[in-house]
Order: sequence, then C-alpha cells, then structure tokens
Amino acid sequence: METTALPPMQMGDFVVLEIQERYLADLRAQGKAELTVSAYRSDLRGFRRHMDKAGLRLEDLTLREVRAYQRYLADHLKPASVNRQLH
Repeated sequence: METTALPPMQMGDFVVLEIQERYLADLRAQGKAELTVSAYRSDLRGFRRHMDKAGLRLEDLTLREVRAYQRYLADHLKPASVNRQLH
C-alpha cells in the first residue's frame, strides 16, 4: 500500500479529520467492504493534498474550487475513478 506524507496539520485539520473518520465509520456501518472504505480514505487524502497545494482551507471551498478539482481528476483518471472520488 502506498503511503503519501501529508503536510503538517493545523487546528482546523483536526475538525476535518474528525468529520472524515465519522464519514468512514458510517460507510462501515452501511456494510461497505474495508477495501472500499480504504479507497474513500485515499480519495479524501488526495483532495486534501489538492487543497493544500492550492492554499485552500475547508472554509474557502466554493463550487468553483470543487469544479477545478473535478477537471484536474478528469485530466488524470478514468471516468469511473473520477465519479467515485466525487461521491
């Protein structure tokens, strides 16, 4: 399994991680396979890296930034992978 280092965390990141972990726990409660949950965790990390590179915080996100990320994914991934990462 590939591990990618994440940038240093700030206080707001702990809130984001708490939300992320609750989301992943909900997926498990829905009966999703652990590989599926792991894939979603990886997708969320990718989005966080994208935000960090763009200098964005969660509260800065708008539809424009999400659409830019969608275009970035479309340029680099197959359509099914893009759809999974955006849902």
